Amino acid sequence: MISQTVPGALLVQIAFRVVAAPDADLWEGWPIHGQRSQASIDRTARGALFSEYGVKDEQGLNRLCDDAADAAAREPLSSCTQALCDLSISRYSHDEQLAYWTNF
Repeated sequence: MISQTVPGALLVQIAFRVVAAPDADLWEGWPIHGQRSQASIDRTARGALFSEYGVKDEQGLNRLCDDAADAAAREPLSSCTQALCDLSISRYSHDEQLAYWTNF
């Protein structure tokens, strides 16, 4: 009997993973990518905004402090965000897409 050789907690974890596993269907856009693409997304404008208005939170993550951003900074922030939204992300490699979605 399996319960005699495998601790109960391990059985619960295995059962949970089987039940909680996501479907194999990927988001339609994910398989579409520039497989051989060496292109990278220019993050210069975003980096400049974080240099000026970025703060580290208690976990050490960089956050954009919106309260500190004055009206003059809101236009570059809006432009930077719009430029990222306008990218045709499917032409980039999976790694570049992952960085895009993680950091957006």
